[in-house]
Amino acid sequence: MRKRKVSIAILAGGKSKRFGKDKLKLEFKGKTFLELIISKISSISDDYFIVGRRLSYIKSCDDVFNIKASIVGIYSALKCSKHDYVLVLAGDLPLLSSELLRYLISKVSKDYDIIVPVIRGYYEPLVAIYSKGIMNELFKMIDSEDLKVSNLYKKFKILEISEEELKVYDKNLHSFFNVNNREDYEYLKENFE
Repeated sequence: MRKRKVSIAILAGGKSKRFGKDKLKLEFKGKTFLELIISKISSISDDYFIVGRRLSYIKSCDDVFNIKASIVGIYSALKCSKHDYVLVLAGDLPLLSSELLRYLISKVSKDYDIIVPVIRGYYEPLVAIYSKGIMNELFKMIDSEDLKVSNLYKKFKILEISEEELKVYDKNLHSFFNVNNREDYEYLKENFE
């Protein structure tokens, strides 16, 4: 399959306070979370990288601001990307579906600044696609300490992707299962291993 002209960024700048250790190094099915994510995205894009961490085996990008917030990771990803659109992913999503990610990428259009799934009525900002066209506004928001990603969505043309659309590619929406704490990790191992 042809690789799309969309960069893919894995955000890794968080401190994992709720979990207490580096979630990218957690293992599932014999691989770390980071290895699992790379295995899902490497065939999708010719430009994928990690934000907020320096690693020798993957293109790495520093956070532009020394502020721990998703919005900073999104801005840094856009600044570091080769392409005009970036699929931004959290680093604690071990059950990502390549098919679902490809579907999201297929929706990229100059008509939209942001392409975001909506699950149970909420935006999923860390499995979403952002255009470089939002960078100036993102910078202003960070500079004024307005760090809520949801505030960003009010300012741009957004394509919301419904659960029904996503379920065609990930029937149970497991791609959106993130591991926030040890209970989530135990649930993952007990139910999906």
